[in-house]
Amino acid sequence: MPHRGPVVRYERAGDARVPVIDLSAARTRHTGDDGDLDALAGAVGDILLDAGFFYVENHGIADTVVRGVWDQTLAFFALPDREKQEIHIARSPYHRGYFPEGEENALGSPVADLKEGFEMALELAMDDPAVVAGKPFHGPNAWPAALPSFRPALSQMYDGMRRMCDEISGVLAVALGIGRDFFVDKLDKPLCQMRIVRYPPQDYVPLAVDRPVSIGSGPHTDYGIVSIIWQMDEPGLEIESRRGPWISCPVIPGTFICQLGDASQIWTNDHWRASRHRVVNASGRLRHALAYFHDPNYDAELGPLAAFVTPRTPARYPQTTMGAHVTRGFNGAYAYREWKTA
Repeated sequence: MPHRGPVVRYERAGDARVPVIDLSAARTRHTGDDGDLDALAGAVGDILLDAGFFYVENHGIADTVVRGVWDQTLAFFALPDREKQEIHIARSPYHRGYFPEGEENALGSPVADLKEGFEMALELAMDDPAVVAGKPFHGPNAWPAALPSFRPALSQMYDGMRRMCDEISGVLAVALGIGRDFFVDKLDKPLCQMRIVRYPPQDYVPLAVDRPVSIGSGPHTDYGIVSIIWQMDEPGLEIESRRGPWISCPVIPGTFICQLGDASQIWTNDHWRASRHRVVNASGRLRHALAYFHDPNYDAELGPLAAFVTPRTPARYPQTTMGAHVTRGFNGAYAYREWKTA
């Protein structure tokens, strides 16, 4: 059925307001009525010029899937350390598995982030042509042997996140006027990663502090088209608004947070900017979150699109590929990459 009702609403976040979009307005491909999609794309285009992020509701991921991931997240982090270390990310040739506290830092930060987590990506069999060819970051995931329900729960969520972000990517393409299907052939074997993360409690660190201090996640941008954040229990995500101060993102039940990544900034030649963000878990309790990164295919070409290059706005980025961009990021963010590639 065609969408009915407003495509965007706003909720309070301290002194600011955060936009919440109704993604069901994007599901018009088979209805023959693109009016709601056009309205949503117009609203999203304006939001991304202003805030650079939005919340998503009516996202299409079932509550049962969400609850299953929540249960398995708690179970995973309750495992003994030795069982998590068995699937340490350094053991995987494909950048999959567990990373302990101190393993990752925000790209360019001299201090390690205060978090531990589990990374997964597109599940590929060993006989897949990309795996056989040794293409970086293509292969099977590393699953904890002690949790038989962990793999199906997270795999369902990964598939749901991928579908949702494909829909969001279509909305972005319409908003940019580059055709709804612009991203389709760039996402057929993507580098999309998903992680669950646990943050220990820490003192709040004001943004004005001019010395490096370890926090949950230092200020950074993500690599892909968009990334999705699910604050499972406690808040802590802060996003730098394009036209204003940093915003402390509240927990809004039934929603996920969507923010722009580097690929969107590069393709649009800075028309849109990647969302700079950080995490400070000042709740006094453990904080759990899920992040999904909608990163295009390894070989996808990354550079300013012709529509965004003019004599007044010349190309600001050299041509590269998504694989090269992600490789640079991983090499600068993960401790194991430094010694493994030395």
